[in-house]
Amino acid sequence: MKALLLGAAFLIAAILVYDYFWTGFAGLRADHRSVREAWPDSTDAADERAYDMLKDIGRDPALSKLMQRHHLRTGCLKELGPHDPRYKYDRQATQFEVLEGYNDIMTLDGYGPSARGSAYIALRLRDPPGNQLLPRNRVVHTLLHELAHCRYDGSADPVKHMRADVRDPAEKQFRAFLSQLESDYKELRQAAQRTKAEPPQSRELQLHLTAAVSTASSAVAAARQIVTESCKTINSWQCAVAFLLMWLLRKLLRCRAGNFAKGQCVRTRALPAMHLNGIEGVLTSYHLWRGAWSLKRRNGATIMVRASNLEGIP
Repeated sequence: MKALLLGAAFLIAAILVYDYFWTGFAGLRADHRSVREAWPDSTDAADERAYDMLKDIGRDPALSKLMQRHHLRTGCLKELGPHDPRYKYDRQATQFEVLEGYNDIMTLDGYGPSARGSAYIALRLRDPPGNQLLPRNRVVHTLLHELAHCRYDGSADPVKHMRADVRDPAEKQFRAFLSQLESDYKELRQAAQRTKAEPPQSRELQLHLTAAVSTASSAVAAARQIVTESCKTINSWQCAVAFLLMWLLRKLLRCRAGNFAKGQCVRTRALPAMHLNGIEGVLTSYHLWRGAWSLKRRNGATIMVRASNLEGIP
């Protein structure tokens, strides 16, 4: 019984992994061997550029989402070169033309009698002698064309696809589906580019906080220097006055912070809107004989003094 359960679990896991890679959730795999063998006279650098393009197209998140949305399945991407017998096809039995790509259609028994996919899609990436890459948009258009063939047969003749007077129902279905794929891919591609172009909010907050901390450090250093200069010679009467002034300063700071003490929103010119649990960091000790004063933390919050607010606290 245990062996039977383990076998069933292994089978289910194998099906899930197979479906994961087959449906393009992990991106389409690029066949490196087909790139190396596509153009024998090309340079190694050209082969690597072609392989990088094939990988970039196969790993495009917009393409993966498009295949998931329309339930399109294919195995991997290959490069179509002169060594392939389908590189040139006879369109009218009078002339041979270079094929942009083709789809190795196969029936998917596990997805219904009418469901189809492809073992691989071959795409032409370069012009002879194999050192010049085709534009990426052209290769992607060919790929979408071949993906549309996974759903509808259509025609293999590219000239027929551009004709406006097509009356074949299968051809009309194919053209409508191809148009839908191109529209959806453009939409997904633009959404991905907008998301990538938007600056992260955390980066802006980090810049604001860095500027505020730098300003606060400069202000504290300036105030400490002033206190040090004024405390070189001091008697007991001046000591009592200094402690009284520090006590009043503490009260004034608490009074200014009173409106924001319970999680209210604090807005300043240097910082964006923030929520605090309470401004409890105040001047808690005055080191008179060292001629300095310090800022201490209390309850996890810290007060920040801006240089523009040092002159006269109302």
